[in-house]
Amino acid sequence: MTFAIQEGVGKSTLSVTAGDSASATKISWTKPANTTIYNLRIKRKDGGSYKTYKDVWNVTTNSYSLTLPVGEYSVYVDAGNGSAYTASNTVTFAVKEFTVGKPTLSVIAGSSKTATKI
Repeated sequence: MTFAIQEGVGKSTLSVTAGDSASATKISWTKPANTTIYNLRIKRKDGGSYKTYKDVWNVTTNSYSLTLPVGEYSVYVDAGNGSAYTASNTVTFAVKEFTVGKPTLSVIAGSSKTATKI
């Protein structure tokens, strides 16, 4: 009988660029040694605790983007190699409501001989 020894998986460092309710939030992480796959765990604050919002299994890249509804979130990634997994740091962030900027109106007053420009 032959046994293969799998090396342990290093720890990813995760970061988040939060979007708003109309634009994507980007989650990215470093790729530690001996890692081939990631499981992304997104939790949303519900009352006083965070509950699973979305789990994304078997991610093969080191980033993921999605548009989230307004709320407070916590996210981490499990880096793995098929037999061992290590959790990254956890990042908490808030997604705010999309708001349209106020329009700017410029007025140049004319004289009695020229029209007012808007």
